[in-house]
Amino acid sequence: MELKNKIDSIGDIIIKAEKYASEIISQALMEAQSIIQEALLKVEQETQRLATAKKYIEQIRKNVNDTLYKINDILDTSEKEIENHVTTIKR
Repeated sequence: MELKNKIDSIGDIIIKAEKYASEIISQALMEAQSIIQEALLKVEQETQRLATAKKYIEQIRKNVNDTLYKINDILDTSEKEIENHVTTIKR
């Protein structure tokens, strides 16, 4: 009878340990899911931030190129005017 009681006690301990382990695993999974969701949200936010930055950079690059084109055009015009003026003075 005493052996049966010990076996039953061991069985109860095993059942409680399994239940506790299951609860720990469930809690760990919930925490892991929460961490993953937070990480995914941060990645999405950073991706959007980088996409916005890329658009700004592209617009700035376009503006710089347009400005350089205008400067080059002004320099070409000025150079031609100077050449014309020099030619006029030489006559």
